[in-house]
Amino acid sequence: MEAVVSTQSTGEQVPQDQIHYVVGSLPLHHVTSLLKFLVELLTTSRHLHFYILWVSTILTTHGPALKKNSSQIMSTLNGIISALTAQTRTLGSLCDSNQYFMDVILTLGRTQSSKSETSAEMEVF
Repeated sequence: MEAVVSTQSTGEQVPQDQIHYVVGSLPLHHVTSLLKFLVELLTTSRHLHFYILWVSTILTTHGPALKKNSSQIMSTLNGIISALTAQTRTLGSLCDSNQYFMDVILTLGRTQSSKSETSAEMEVF
């Protein structure tokens, strides 16, 4: 457990513009382990964009070598797809909910505004 927290903490210390240097220096056997670890983080972490950058950089940098071993890492690649699909659904639902509440707030604001204008007009007469 401590190794997982340590690895996650270390990964989060890497600035976004330095990810490609770290990924480029990793040997292939570490890359596959890191991808498996990133699948877990994609499903649990709030830093979704950051970990998508890691996965994207790994796949871009080590793609040809990973393609040669694709049968060995297929479950990991499917895990990435599943994690991203789940996050997409969650974010879509959150966006829909936020849109609904914004519509409610705007409608209430218009209603309150029209009530104030109506009562102000009545006071004038």
